[in-house]
Order: sequence, then C-alpha cells, then structure tokens
Amino acid sequence: MKELIENIAKSLADDPSQVRVDEIEGTNSVVLELHVAPEDMGRIIGRKGRVANAMRTLLRVLAAKQGKRVTLEIVESPVAEAAAEEVVAEEAAPVEEEAPVEEAAPTEVEVAEEVPIVEEEVPSEEELIEAPFEEEVGETTGEEAD
Repeated sequence: MKELIENIAKSLADDPSQVRVDEIEGTNSVVLELHVAPEDMGRIIGRKGRVANAMRTLLRVLAAKQGKRVTLEIVESPVAEAAAEEVVAEEAAPVEEEAPVEEAAPTEVEVAEEVPIVEEEVPSEEELIEAPFEEEVGETTGEEAD
C-alpha cells in the first residue's frame, strides 16, 4: 500500500524528491502519512479533493483484501517546512539601513505656449431638469425592428 501511494504521488508531484510516505501500523489499521512539498499539495489533493479521494478508495480496496482499515493523511514535507522557517528567519533579520538618496535640484520647465482658460457658463441643476429632452430621429425604412 505504501509503495502504491508513493508511486502515484511521485508521478503527480513537480518535485518527486520531496515525496515521502510514512506507514504507522496498528493491530487492525494502518495510517499512511504522505509528505509532499507545499507547492505540490494542490496537485496531490486535486480539485475538490478528487485525487486524494481516489487514492483513499484504492487504499480501502487493498486494505479490505488484507482485512485491515487504512487512513491516508496528506501533510507538507518537513524539509519544505524547514526551508520555509529559514526564509521567515531571514526576513525577520535586521536590515542594514541604506544611505539617504540625495534629491536632485528642481529644474525649470519652459512653457512653449500659454493656453487661455475659457470660462463657460454651466447650467444649473434646475435648468437641466426643466430642459426638454431632444431626440434625434433617423430615417425610417418602414420595417419594424425585431
């Protein structure tokens, strides 16, 4: 059972080197812990858990033939967790302050041509409400539109 899950997971994972299956055996039951890289969790679980459920179904059939019960647990690889902890530690490390950047002196911009500002009379809200609605009527062909 362990080998089956390991082969399936390695074929699905982008990083097969981080796939590991631990088997914890009881009297009538077996727990398989599938360890994968965090970036492979989505591939292993699948949409709505379909891939994970398919693997669990295969395991249930094999376990039933052996008279046992089996549980599949999918967890992130400890190697990946350790790498993530290192990244967090690096981010938390004190950062050396950079030297202040000197600001450049402002430069003068030449205006090629002055554009005059035209003030237009803007109609009031009341004038807009009272104004008649004018509709442009195009030529009609006499045919009705569908």
